Amino acid sequence: MEFKMLELRVTYAAKPGEQLYAVGDHPALGCWDPLRAVPLISEPCDARGIVTWSSRPISVPMGTTLLYKYLLYRDGQFQRWEAFHGNREVVPQDKASDHVDVFDTLSSIRDSGQLQNGRGRLTADVPSA
Repeated sequence: MEFKMLELRVTYAAKPGEQLYAVGDHPALGCWDPLRAVPLISEPCDARGIVTWSSRPISVPMGTTLLYKYLLYRDGQFQRWEAFHGNREVVPQDKASDHVDVFDTLSSIRDSGQLQNGRGRLTADVPSA
């Protein structure tokens, strides 16, 4: 079986004390266990105040569908799952490269206290994947 190095990146304007993590169905992504989720590291914000968060490179099998979601932690404590029906997915399969980058976006909806992405939000109303 061939493997690829997967790196997840997501933009999100974090509030002080917030951290993002990724969790998914593969052991390298924590098997849906928030305590084993992959921490994302923030990079300096851009001119709009948006921060890019990146995972360390993760070794995953090529050609296998990987399901994942983002998690919100605040001051080191798990807060919320990214909530929408279904999951994000990626199938690493580019044979020309040994590295696969996935770039997602979460935007902050300040008036509702929820984080919106293309299909859902980080919210407390869905307890698991």
